[in-house]
Amino acid sequence: MIQSQIPSLLQTFIDRYGDKEAIDFEYKTARSKLPTNLWDTVSAFANTHGGWIVLGVVQGEDGQYIAEGVQNASDILQTFHDLVRNPQKVSFPVCGSHDAETSRAADDGTEVVVIRIPAASRTHRPVYINGNPYSGTFVRRHGGDYHCTKQEVDRMMREASEVAADATILSRFGFSDLDLESLARYRRRHQTLNPGSPWTGHDDPGFLRAIGGFGRDRDRGEEGITGAGVLMFGTEEALRDLRGRHLIDYREVADEGDVDRRWENRIAWGGNLYSAFELMYPRLVADQPVPFRLERGTRIGEGDAHIALREALVNLLVHTDYAETQASLIVRSPAGYRFRNPGNSRVAEADLLRGGSDPRNPRLVQMFRYVGLAEEAGTGIPKIIEAWRALGYRGPAINVGTERYEFSLELRHSHFLAEDERIWLHGLGERFTEAERMALVRAKRGETVDNQTLSHITGQHPADTTKTLGGLRKQGLLIKQGAGRGVHYELGPHASDAYGWPGLPPVKPRSEDR
Repeated sequence: MIQSQIPSLLQTFIDRYGDKEAIDFEYKTARSKLPTNLWDTVSAFANTHGGWIVLGVVQGEDGQYIAEGVQNASDILQTFHDLVRNPQKVSFPVCGSHDAETSRAADDGTEVVVIRIPAASRTHRPVYINGNPYSGTFVRRHGGDYHCTKQEVDRMMREASEVAADATILSRFGFSDLDLESLARYRRRHQTLNPGSPWTGHDDPGFLRAIGGFGRDRDRGEEGITGAGVLMFGTEEALRDLRGRHLIDYREVADEGDVDRRWENRIAWGGNLYSAFELMYPRLVADQPVPFRLERGTRIGEGDAHIALREALVNLLVHTDYAETQASLIVRSPAGYRFRNPGNSRVAEADLLRGGSDPRNPRLVQMFRYVGLAEEAGTGIPKIIEAWRALGYRGPAINVGTERYEFSLELRHSHFLAEDERIWLHGLGERFTEAERMALVRAKRGETVDNQTLSHITGQHPADTTKTLGGLRKQGLLIKQGAGRGVHYELGPHASDAYGWPGLPPVKPRSEDR
C-alpha cells in the first residue's frame, strides 16, 4: 500500500493496482523533472492498450511504494505537454490537453502527476520516440516496456494501412489461379439462401466482382483478382505462391497435452478457405445433438454448440494475418476445442467482448456472411460466448495476442455451475446477475476473486466490476481482504451461513427452478 492518504483519482489506482505495476499502469520517480524512461512507457502504452503513469512515487527497500511527490508540478506538466506534441520526440501526439493533471497525495500538499496515455489507433502505429521507428518503438508486456524488433515495427507499419490486406489487387494472379469447383459450390449455396439475388445471373467474373473477389484500384487504373478472391477460392499452388507456406492444421486428439505428437485424425490443409470450412466444420460438430427448432416456419438445424463452433472456425479463417507464414491450428479433444491463428486482435479484449471490431480481412468476412456462415462484423465473439454459455459451460478463454502475435480461443467442456452450486446459490435467496454468480461461486471454490480477474472472465468494464463486488459486500455475501494490490474478496457471513453450504442440509430447489 502506498504510505499516504491518497484521495480521488489516485485512490482509484490504489484500489485497482495497489503497490504493483501492471500492463496498463506504472509508477515513476520524478522529483524535479521528467524521468528519461518516461518516453519508453509512453510509446509502449500507445502501441498496446493504453495506460496510466503516476509521477512522484518511489519504491522503498521493503517493496512498498511511497508517494514522495514532485516539485514544481506545473512546470513538469508543461514540459510533458511540450514534448509529447513535438514530433522529434514522439511521432504522434497521443495525449490531449486533459490527459495529464496533478493530484494531491496527502494533506501536507504533496502532489503527484497522473498521466493517461490513450492507445493509438492502428493507423497511427507505431508510435515511436526520438525520430527513429526502429530504435524508438516499444510495446507493453508483463507490466514492462519492451523494445520492438524490426519485424514487429514492419508489421505495425503494414497493419497501419487503411487499405485492407484482402482488398489488394494481386496483379500476378488471374482466374486460372482459382479452383472453379470451390467457387461453384459457393455459388450454389448462395443461390439457395438468396434465390432472388441479381447476382445469380452473373457469370463467374461478374459474381466474383459482386462479392469482392475481383476489384479495381482506381488510383492506379488497375483491376484484377483480390487477396480475398485467392484466399477464398484459390488453388493450392496459387496459395503457396501467395504465402510461401500456407497451412490450416486441424487435429483430433485423445490427449490435448500431446497434440504435437499424437492425433487420431488430422487435416493438414493447404487449400482455399471455403474448402477448409467445408472439410473442418462437419468434423467439429460431429456427434453434437441437433435440437428441433422452427424459425419462420423453417427447421433450423443448428444448436448452440453448432453456432459457437461455426463462428469460432469462421473467426479463425477471416482474422488470420495471411502475411505471416505460421500455421493456423484447430484442435478438438475430449476437453473441448482450441483455435489459434497468427495475428493478434486489433481491438482490446474488453472492447472485443462488447462487440468491438476492426476486421483484418473485411472482404472475407463479407464472403462468409453472404452465404450465412458469419455474423455481422463485431458480433462473432459475443455470439460465441452467448452460445457456449447457453450450453452451461464456462465462458471461452480468449487471448488477444498482447504477448505474442497470435489470437487464441478455447471452448472447454467445463460446466460453470455444478448442481450443488446451483442449490447453494438458490439457498442465498437472491436473483443474481451472471457476474455476481461468478464472483460468489469462485469465492466458494476458493478461487481468486478480485477486480482484475472478475473483469477478465466476465468481459465487464472494471468500473462495472467494482460495482458488482461492492454490491455483494453490502449484502454481506463477500468480505474484502488485503490491501492495495493484494485486495481480494472472500465469502461473507451471509453466504457462509446459507443453506446448501457444505456440512448443512441442502435446500431443494423450487419447482420453477428445476
